[in-house]
Amino acid sequence: MKTIFISYLLFFMSLGLIERTYACDRHPLFNHLPNHKVSFCEENAFNRLKIKMTSSDGSLEDVTKSGYFIDSWFEFQGEFEKRPSAAEIIENYKNAVISKGGSVKYESRGEAYLSVKVSGQTWWIRVSTDNSGTYRVESVREEAMKQSIILSAEEIKQELLDAGRAIFYGILFDTDKAEIKPESSETLEEIARFLLANPSVNVYVVGHTDNTGNYAHNLDLSKKRATAVVEHLTKKAGIPTHQLEAIGVGPVSPISHNRTDAEKQKNRRVELVVK
Repeated sequence: MKTIFISYLLFFMSLGLIERTYACDRHPLFNHLPNHKVSFCEENAFNRLKIKMTSSDGSLEDVTKSGYFIDSWFEFQGEFEKRPSAAEIIENYKNAVISKGGSVKYESRGEAYLSVKVSGQTWWIRVSTDNSGTYRVESVREEAMKQSIILSAEEIKQELLDAGRAIFYGILFDTDKAEIKPESSETLEEIARFLLANPSVNVYVVGHTDNTGNYAHNLDLSKKRATAVVEHLTKKAGIPTHQLEAIGVGPVSPISHNRTDAEKQKNRRVELVVK
């Protein structure tokens, strides 16, 4: 394992992929171990990390978590004979997470999967190492991806003509909230452009959730989110109220399964449906 671990490290270094960012120099959750330096770091606004965890029946399962992502490699700088053992590295990170109220999801030789909630945000961490003193910390802060590709007014019209509905992932809300986030503005502007250009088209604005939590709560939340969209379009964009009707269906009309975060993200959406 040592040879593979160091080979990967040298490969990334040879490509010049060491990205120096603040998150790389100082992780949002941890300082690095003494006598180590950052030898490779990658930071993504959105990426995925596979987490191993023990399920309630005792079986091992893989769960994919997604969001803001940091991947850091730390190279030991001291005398090789005085390098920390794999167990020492793993225990340090386990203790750091537990001290913050987090937990160990799974541990095996040379790796540990951890989770912790800090300031209301959930982090998932994988720490892996061998006996070389070098180690790697991969971490994801769970959050939705900012949708960069949005439907234009013309594309919305075509979707409604072809399928009777248009699906939007660019209308964003914080977890368990019904206030529209500012980064939703471009999507809402295109919806408003379509409705203003097509005053004879009346639509349902349909809110959808995943299946996390209580069914009745999700049904209510989806209706509140749909209502927030209608209110934005009528009050801020000047869309006539008769063109829009808010409907909330909660988790009952999924596009995908709800087994992973990626699947759940597909189900959290707003749709326009032709009346």
